[in-house]
Amino acid sequence: MNYTIEQIEQLTGEIHTAINANDTTTVNVIDLANQLGYSVYESKFNNSDIDGMVRSSSKEKAIYVNKNNMPERNRFTIAHELGHIILHHHSDNDDGEFVDYRGNNNKYDPKEHEANMFAASLLMPKHTAENVWRSINDVDDFANIFKVSRAAASIRLQNLGLI
Repeated sequence: MNYTIEQIEQLTGEIHTAINANDTTTVNVIDLANQLGYSVYESKFNNSDIDGMVRSSSKEKAIYVNKNNMPERNRFTIAHELGHIILHHHSDNDDGEFVDYRGNNNKYDPKEHEANMFAASLLMPKHTAENVWRSINDVDDFANIFKVSRAAASIRLQNLGLI
C-alpha cells in the first residue's frame, strides 16, 4: 500500500494521542519502539554508510542505529525504522529486514520516502511544528526544541510550507 502524507499525519497523530504525547515536543522513540516489542541498539556497522536497520522475526525484534551518528540523527533513524515497522510490517508473522543507507544511492524508493515522512511527522507533528515555528522562526532553535538535526528540521519546515 502507498501512503499519502495526509494518511501518515493522521496515523502519527493517533500515535501521539495513544502515547499521551500531544502536548510535548519530544517523543521518546525508544519507549515507543519498546512498546511495539522492539529493542533498540547502537551498533558499529561494517559499512559506514548504514544509518540503521530493523529486523523483525520470530527470534528477534530489533532496531539498530549507527553508534557513530549524532544523537539527533539516531532519533530520526529510530523514528524512520518505526515507520517501516508500522507501515510496512503487517503482522507478527512477517519476517523482514530493512537496511537504511545514508543517501540511499539517490534512488527513489517509496517505502523509504514513506518512512521518512513518518519519522518527520512523528518527531515534528504538523500543528505543534507550525505553532513552534510561529513563535521562534529560527531553524536551529526549531531543531533543538524537537531534538532533530538541522537538516531534518529544514526539510520538515519546507514540506509544511513554513520556509
